[in-house]
Amino acid sequence: MGVLIWGGAGVAMIGVLGLLASGVQGMKARGGGLDEAERNARLKRAVILNLAALAVAVLGVLAVVAGLLLR
Repeated sequence: MGVLIWGGAGVAMIGVLGLLASGVQGMKARGGGLDEAERNARLKRAVILNLAALAVAVLGVLAVVAGLLLR
């Protein structure tokens, strides 16, 4: 079960890094001096990355919990 715990922790960390990356993308889009259409397009991409990263992080945490319960 150690593989499930450590693998899940790694996947969760990848998800957290994705969340940080989406935050950086959002901040760059808001402060970049872009026109409204381009800013909205970049923010939409940041939101998609944010949701995907959140899903990955949740799956990682679920794997850690499953590994701990099966221990």
